Amino acid sequence: QGQQAQELRMIEFYSGIGGWHYALKQAQLEVAEQQPGVKATVCAAYDFSTVCNTVYHHNHHLAPSQKPIEGLKASDLDGRAEIWMMSPPCQPHTRQRSSLDDQEIDNKDPRSRSFLHLCRLIREMEKLPLFIVLENVVGFHTSQCCQYFIGALESRGFQVEQFHLSPRDFSCPNERPRYYLIARRKRDLNQTEFASGTSAKRSPLKAETMEVRDSLPTTRKRKLHEGMDAERRGNLVAAHLELPETLSASVDAAGGTADATGAGGGHKAVPLWLEPWQVQASTLEKDAAWCFDIVRASETRTACFTKSYGRYVKGTGSVLFVPKTVAGDGTDGVAGPDAICDPAERKFSDAWRDKIMASGTLRYFTPREVASLMGFPASFEFPGSIKPKKAYEMLGNSLHVTVATEVVAYALRE
Repeated sequence: QGQQAQELRMIEFYSGIGGWHYALKQAQLEVAEQQPGVKATVCAAYDFSTVCNTVYHHNHHLAPSQKPIEGLKASDLDGRAEIWMMSPPCQPHTRQRSSLDDQEIDNKDPRSRSFLHLCRLIREMEKLPLFIVLENVVGFHTSQCCQYFIGALESRGFQVEQFHLSPRDFSCPNERPRYYLIARRKRDLNQTEFASGTSAKRSPLKAETMEVRDSLPTTRKRKLHEGMDAERRGNLVAAHLELPETLSASVDAAGGTADATGAGGGHKAVPLWLEPWQVQASTLEKDAAWCFDIVRASETRTACFTKSYGRYVKGTGSVLFVPKTVAGDGTDGVAGPDAICDPAERKFSDAWRDKIMASGTLRYFTPREVASLMGFPASFEFPGSIKPKKAYEMLGNSLHVTVATEVVAYALRE
């Protein structure tokens, strides 16, 4: 792309709350030194969800179209954008779906229809984008949908790269391993052999036989600002909290307490700010609570947040331990390896519950905190009409903006 001024338009399919939009904005800043003439803007977004579109418009001042992707024609997209970005529905490719009948998963799942339609349009269009970026769950890599997608891309002269990446690869305290695909045009699509869907005379590589790398070739690990305290470097959970880290310090700041029932019965005072987010005693008393993934503010990891966060315990995301106080040595007074640890290492007994409740409590991360842990900028917000349950659902269906930013920046540099 050189140093010449170049304007790139992007279409965001399955736009959700605008994760790819933010990634594009931030990627431009990252490549500005090497590519000062590149200016990329989002010209269109598509999503069927009214509530997601409300959040998208609130933050990006662009109203996504609710026109079904299956209803798009090649002429609707021909020459309209140089960049496509998308996160197709992941449900047909998750581990939970693997036990279902073959007729209900992968390309047979009704939720795959729109994506398969896009694949057909790639074969039909005359003026395709310069590059396409896709994100999905790791299981997508071995799917028939992925095979069909790569086949369509290669038939039109795209070069494909595949990656398995996680936020922790970029010093972010969140686990969200995902599959990323970058497809770049490598030949002039006006040539006869690539025109109007005519494929080159060679068999496309099978997706599962192609290399999937675990790092970007020119990855610039996100720099931790020198001279800053560790808590502000972004690699600790504490850097992403909007609420106080301890109970004792927060009571004065919050200016009030409320009564709550403890795990062993009786009442105890809790800060007013904690009340909406505290894990309730009735939840802690269930055997399922043993599966909670519990983290401290001082840690560098949180589990992957899903759309069921706050409603189910196992595999939906971490909860935060809030100690009564933190000692001068930085410890929080919780003794025993079975109190705060990986659920797989926790001993199944009431002991861990008692130790936690004796020295603090557990709370859910707020939607704002989950958004921060997933790389959304401080300017991102949910409209006041959006309830926490719905916010968690939309975040769980979104992508990690930090990782997406690095993927887009790599594509722009190349």
